[in-house]
Amino acid sequence: MSIKSTKEVTRDWAIQRIELIYDICNRQEYRELEAISYESDYSIQDFIYQNHFYISGIDSWTNNMLEDKLDEPFFRESIFDNYAVEW
Repeated sequence: MSIKSTKEVTRDWAIQRIELIYDICNRQEYRELEAISYESDYSIQDFIYQNHFYISGIDSWTNNMLEDKLDEPFFRESIFDNYAVEW
């Protein structure tokens, strides 16, 4: 069991992080994805195969929607963090 902490981030940071991961995957730069994530328990190949990397209207997402996406593997910066999006 890992210790979780809550990391407060801005909406802008959250949106930029999510868009970055989508962009990396759309460009098929999987080594870059590996370099900026620390997901030892998850397969990049499975992540790519199981996701569609199209995003629309992210500026209209609620803070909770952004937090939920940031808590997913490869979108989060650390397996130990949960995210709280602040205005």
